[in-house]
Amino acid sequence: MTDSTEIYQHLKEITESKTFSRSNININLLRYLVNASLSNQDIKETTIGNEVFGKDYDPIKNDTKVRVYVYNLRKKLEQFYENEAPNSTLRFVISKGQYKVDFNKATPKKITKRYNKIVWISATLLLFAAISFSILKINSTNLNPFWYENFSNKNSTRLIIGDHFIISGEVPTRSNGMFRDSRINSIQDFNKYIKSHPEKASKLSPTPFAYITKMGVITSSKFSAFFTKNKKDLEISINSEWDNNEINTHNLIYVGQKKNLRFLKPVFMNSNPQYKQIDGSIIRINQLGEEKIYNSHASKPNVDYTIVSKFNHGHNTQISFFLSEHDIGTIKMVEFFTNTDSINKFFRQHDLKNKNFSALFKVTGWNRTGFKKELVAIDTLQQ
Repeated sequence: MTDSTEIYQHLKEITESKTFSRSNININLLRYLVNASLSNQDIKETTIGNEVFGKDYDPIKNDTKVRVYVYNLRKKLEQFYENEAPNSTLRFVISKGQYKVDFNKATPKKITKRYNKIVWISATLLLFAAISFSILKINSTNLNPFWYENFSNKNSTRLIIGDHFIISGEVPTRSNGMFRDSRINSIQDFNKYIKSHPEKASKLSPTPFAYITKMGVITSSKFSAFFTKNKKDLEISINSEWDNNEINTHNLIYVGQKKNLRFLKPVFMNSNPQYKQIDGSIIRINQLGEEKIYNSHASKPNVDYTIVSKFNHGHNTQISFFLSEHDIGTIKMVEFFTNTDSINKFFRQHDLKNKNFSALFKVTGWNRTGFKKELVAIDTLQQ
């Protein structure tokens, strides 16, 4: 059995590593799981939520929060061992579907007499790779023109799920509870509301909780499967808790309601000057300078105007947006743009090879299996 002193020393190495340098939540979560595993505790999702994310953690209201962060932590550990500690004799492993940390001993690789032969073979392979690079690059572009940057550059990709701001206060069904108001989507919105309604200051308060709709679960599953199929890692976070500094170091994918963009709203608007407004109603200015308004509405059938946009940002990174008013738009368009055949057909039809673009779709339907899409407008963006 591995000595606890060695385990805690290794934990210190991990939490002070470059991989975990901007991951306070992952650090706190790993420390908790290591301590609980060493104590042979029965680690449950609710226990993790209460201990790491707050005393009032509710697995129903917070949906997949714990599972998402444990998934991200597992990926972080894999990155640490691959990039910073490939020869570590001790490895922390969190098996899929588990919360317990296994402390595995690994045998370091020994250099043998075949070293020179291996070097020669490696050099040959590198030469072959250099010769083939341009061909592979072209093939990658043809296979995944929408996701080329995500699959070809060395930056990690983070999927950001738009989450709703939750307020604590009096609710119609009881004296106190939690609720969301579609007009209040950030702490700034909340403070602005309290400033205008000071009589509510003692009755309402922001909570540390987040709420995501079924769109978050369905689209994260779609993206996870798509990236796994293409042998690429995908990190997943909710919008209220990811590190904004990653905008300069990661490829980003935002999926969610337009009103929950928060920090990412100016990023989208600066690259999409054709949209005068996206909050609530969408106001788009066409090439003639004419404004047209598009309103989503929930009825039978639903109508959900959805924007899909992709453009380069910073140092060889890509940002992609799937923006809607309701769930059905993002669900349908994520399904469409995680299908290689539909991606290639769309790019050929609209001559989008090597181009950044934003497309406005009208998505209609009631049941998820019956969603239909219609392209309303498309704009190419500056590179």
